[in-house]
Amino acid sequence: MLYVDSCEDLAQVYFQGKDFDNTEAWLNHAADVIPSIYKIEQDPELRDIPVEECIEEFWRKMGKIEMLRGHLIFDRGSDSEGKVPRQVLEQAMPHYVLAVAYFEQYSEHTVQSHTAHEQLYGNFRRCERGDLRYVQDEVLPSIAATYALNVARLRETF
Repeated sequence: MLYVDSCEDLAQVYFQGKDFDNTEAWLNHAADVIPSIYKIEQDPELRDIPVEECIEEFWRKMGKIEMLRGHLIFDRGSDSEGKVPRQVLEQAMPHYVLAVAYFEQYSEHTVQSHTAHEQLYGNFRRCERGDLRYVQDEVLPSIAATYALNVARLRETF
């Protein structure tokens, strides 16, 4: 767990320094060592982890990793004025959706979700309203179907 935490911390530092390649590399290092049973995947099969074996911190770290991946896409794809095109928003949304799913659906302690919502709002303010409506009406249902998530809950969150 310390390795995952250190990798994610390094990714945050590189991101703040606008070193996006190293940000991505350290996010990948962190995610690579988290057991797959803790990851939300396409066409999921029900996987129960016995309570005595559950390490909740893995879900919280996956939420932080996915959130930063979304931010990375936003910052890489922003135009010179800081605006975010629809295509970039579409690419970031699966990461943001998974981050929220990890924070809210898997973790009993959602302290991270308040900060996540503030960060999301800050990024979404850089988008066109029509693009945000498109995400709400088209993209969220598609992502929810892909990962078997509750679309009503996602619409409420986003």
